Amino acid sequence: MKNNLNIFNDPSLTFRAIQKIDFLVQKEAKRSRLFQGICNILNENRNHYYFWLQRYDKSDKFDIFFDAELEKKIKPTLKNTVPDNILACTQNALTQPGVYTRSYSSLLCTKCPLSSFCKNRISVSVQLRCHAQLYGVLSISIPRKHCFETEKQDILIGIANDISVRIYNNQLEKDCRKHRNWYTNTSNLLHERTKELSFFYSFSRLSETPNLSLEEIIQGTIQLIPSSFQYSEIAKARILLDGKTFTSPHFKESAWKLSRPISGLNKKNNNVEIFYIEEKPEFKIRPFLKEEESLLEAIAERLGKIIQRKQAEIALTKSEQRFRNLVYNSMTGISIIQDNQVVYQNPAQEKLFGPLPRSAKFVSFDEIHPEDLSKVKKFYQQLTDKNFHQHLDIDFRIYRQAKNSISNDLVWIFCRVIVIEYNANNAFLLNSMDITHTKELEHLLVLQDKMTSLGRVAAGIAHEIRNPLSGINIYLKTLEKVYNRNMSKDKIKTILDQIHTASNKIESVIKRVLDFSKPGEPKLISMDINQPVEEAINLSAVTLRKKSIRLSINLSLNLPKSYIEPQLIEQVVLNLINNAVEAMEVSDKLKKIEISSFTENSFVCVKVGDSGTGISQKDINHIFEPFYTTKTNSSGIGLSICHRIISDHNGTIEVSEGQLSGAEFCIKLPFSKGLR
Repeated sequence: MKNNLNIFNDPSLTFRAIQKIDFLVQKEAKRSRLFQGICNILNENRNHYYFWLQRYDKSDKFDIFFDAELEKKIKPTLKNTVPDNILACTQNALTQPGVYTRSYSSLLCTKCPLSSFCKNRISVSVQLRCHAQLYGVLSISIPRKHCFETEKQDILIGIANDISVRIYNNQLEKDCRKHRNWYTNTSNLLHERTKELSFFYSFSRLSETPNLSLEEIIQGTIQLIPSSFQYSEIAKARILLDGKTFTSPHFKESAWKLSRPISGLNKKNNNVEIFYIEEKPEFKIRPFLKEEESLLEAIAERLGKIIQRKQAEIALTKSEQRFRNLVYNSMTGISIIQDNQVVYQNPAQEKLFGPLPRSAKFVSFDEIHPEDLSKVKKFYQQLTDKNFHQHLDIDFRIYRQAKNSISNDLVWIFCRVIVIEYNANNAFLLNSMDITHTKELEHLLVLQDKMTSLGRVAAGIAHEIRNPLSGINIYLKTLEKVYNRNMSKDKIKTILDQIHTASNKIESVIKRVLDFSKPGEPKLISMDINQPVEEAINLSAVTLRKKSIRLSINLSLNLPKSYIEPQLIEQVVLNLINNAVEAMEVSDKLKKIEISSFTENSFVCVKVGDSGTGISQKDINHIFEPFYTTKTNSSGIGLSICHRIISDHNGTIEVSEGQLSGAEFCIKLPFSKGLR
């Protein structure tokens, strides 16, 4: 037989239930098991009472909790009868504060899973609420015949309030512990991040300190690394770079090691390493935090970039120094002109134009040779032109006073100017050379060439005159013998005629030389060049037939007229035909000469080609020189005269290998009189 006492009748039972609930609240973290346990505690001495709880969660849903005995009876009907798990008594209790009392209603309570137990009974409900925080609803069912006095209501409210306060305090304590843990962890993390930030700040300042060598930066980094780790007092660092080792003070190796390769370096064994030289209890899990692993990776990456930058700066400094040495010691004068001022010059340039400061006008007009003055002024004018983006070359003469002398020497200067970028702005790079010695050598070469030509002329004249002069001497001796022997006048006359012939030959040679050295101005008229060409062909026709030479003629019709002297052009073409005949004299192959005329650009052209032996490469550059010849009995003046005639017509004459495998001469004359 059950005891009639319950928590409403016995204060000790009430106190004991509150104690058990308090202990359960402190012990149980899961809310569902907590509410189930509260139901079991309240129903331990139920007698004719039934307790149940509806738990409210943050998703606005309710769960129903009964003691084990009552739940076993109503569980099969619970899901189908209460779709939202909210009992009618609970729903009404939420609408008003305090204790909610309700009698069984066959109209409203038939769907309630407790309806079979609540007939002729009264349900009393009270909210579990603390500081506006709703935890659920505590309900009790009592027989209708029992009166639920105010004292019992106060006990029920007290139990509900105590449960709510206990749950609230427990939750508050959990939240406090959670926040304390969060604060502690955050504080620790913040402390570690502060150490990391302090390291990177010091590391950045170290790497940006001017005039520090790479080894000094690495050694400074070694001093900073341990302070950024969790156990800085037992941390030691080491950096391995290109076979060199850098360590922090009192360094020694240990089993607690973290290593990362320095990024960006090709060689192996370039690492940043950190050691803990003493053991900590935490080392059994892992000696280094994940954040510390990331930190060392960041240090290795940043250090790699600094090493690469420092190595590039060293290479650049060496390259700049080499370049400066090259410029400074260059024998060529080098200067930079910006904003109309010379901002740099090497010693060679200073030697040419004087020390700084100087304007862009690097030489005084008074020092320039009068013949070069206009050229230099034009040069300066082009430099000041804003559209100037190319390069300029100029050579000119200046007067310089020699050391220990009161006279001025004439110096040749060659200058080249190009546009460059200097200190992020446009500038001019001026290169200058003293070419006086080069000009003197050129002058000597010209004199030597003239002397060589004079030697050829003398040799040619001597060769031309020697034969007839020897004949004259022979004839004079013969004439002397004839005179001494009183021979006939006819014999004497014959000898005199021969002397006269030889004398004419000498006079002819001298005349040709004089004609070449002092040619007359051609008398030009406008006419078709084909006319003198045809005259030359007609004059040589008989010779060509006798020599069995085939002539091919291809003269274009309606050629533009040119300003020419017909007799001189005829002489040139006739000379070229005669040279072609002589070139094929000993040839066994088909003898052929081709003559053609045509237009090319603004020129009228005449070509004369043959199937002879051609001209060797070593002779082709000299054949137009006076008295240069490859023939046995030739003065070497013919082609020189042809060249002079064509030049006087403002034209050109060139020689090359023709289609007939022999020499091919091409004459080009402009359409109208004037310069080419």
